[in-house]
Amino acid sequence: MLSVQLLAHAHGIGTCWNGLLQGAAAGDHLRGFTKLAEFLEIPEGHECYAAATLGYPAVRLHSLPPREVGIMWVGA
Repeated sequence: MLSVQLLAHAHGIGTCWNGLLQGAAAGDHLRGFTKLAEFLEIPEGHECYAAATLGYPAVRLHSLPPREVGIMWVGA
């Protein structure tokens, strides 16, 4: 999935990992819930293991603001 997201970014398309959609399509939270899987036409015996949304970003960031980084080492 990461390679798809990197490829999309290279073409100016924004992505977002969507675990809630994946769970709903797989029926993880509601046993017997099949409406979304039926809508997506997921064949019998197949499962949804990943989901992402894709789209063109409404805002384009040209640079990131400077950030102060603090590191604290714990232990010896």
